[in-house]
Amino acid sequence: AWISPWLAVAMIPIGFWGTGGLLQKLATNHASSERVTFGFLLGFIPAAVLIPMFQSFQWDLSGENWMWLLLLGFTYGLGNLTLIIAYGSGGRASIVTPMTSLYSLVTIPLAVAWLHERITPREGIGVSIAVCAVIALGWEHAIVTIEPGTEGRDEQRKKG
Repeated sequence: AWISPWLAVAMIPIGFWGTGGLLQKLATNHASSERVTFGFLLGFIPAAVLIPMFQSFQWDLSGENWMWLLLLGFTYGLGNLTLIIAYGSGGRASIVTPMTSLYSLVTIPLAVAWLHERITPREGIGVSIAVCAVIALGWEHAIVTIEPGTEGRDEQRKKG
């Protein structure tokens, strides 16, 4: 089945992700990138407290697994910091947010090559559509502005 009831459940975190990106962009208009990043990361504390209350864990992981987990956390934090810096330096949310989705261009081939994952035709179509959507959302056109008092003349400037 191409469509499952779980699709609706999967849309919830996607909605939260989009809302989080919008709020981060809005926050960079009023605070430094570092403060926004810190505030975003503080938002994970309630989840970190609540998840162990509802889910049991096995803490007997190998040293290698702990290393991978720490590396994963570090790269997520670094990725979030670069995202907030992009917003804070004037990046448009309509461009920056979709561009952050391009990580799949690296992770999917790595998963196939390194972890021997297989991509079904349905997943391949989904990945292709997602990449096309990111490219379409990131496509930027030059903005034409007319300087005051020059309407109708050839003295138009292009800003890109």
